[in-house]
Amino acid sequence: MPAPLPRSTYARPVMGTATPKHKLRLRAEDRYKEKLANEKLEKHIHAAIDQRDGLRCRAFQTKLSKNGGLMRGVQRHHIIFRSMGGATTTRNMCVLGPLAHAKIHARRLTCRMMTNRGADGPLEFHDTNTGKRWVSLPPNTVHKLKDQD
Repeated sequence: MPAPLPRSTYARPVMGTATPKHKLRLRAEDRYKEKLANEKLEKHIHAAIDQRDGLRCRAFQTKLSKNGGLMRGVQRHHIIFRSMGGATTTRNMCVLGPLAHAKIHARRLTCRMMTNRGADGPLEFHDTNTGKRWVSLPPNTVHKLKDQD
């Protein structure tokens, strides 16, 4: 077994290398401002998604309420998960009810975009337990198609 090194050879932190507190404070303030700006942007995106989807679950077409709590409340879902690089945009997000949202994250229901229009176009849902597949259009799109006939 080798002999221990003398105390003077151990690595010691160099004095004066820590970031000054005033710079840390500025960074924290910048992060807070950025967070506020992102939250403001997300509110606009969420409002646009709610308007497009008509506060209805895109998977099961159930009517939802904004302040409905856990069982009836609106939940917005990233079709391409944020952890996989999905953006917080209207093209990558849709309104889901709590049941559909839980099933998607439990991998019992899948959701995919069918066109390059993203969530603004049709979405295909697939129930992995039953094998059932169905297509969902935004409610406003359905009305536009009916008006054209």
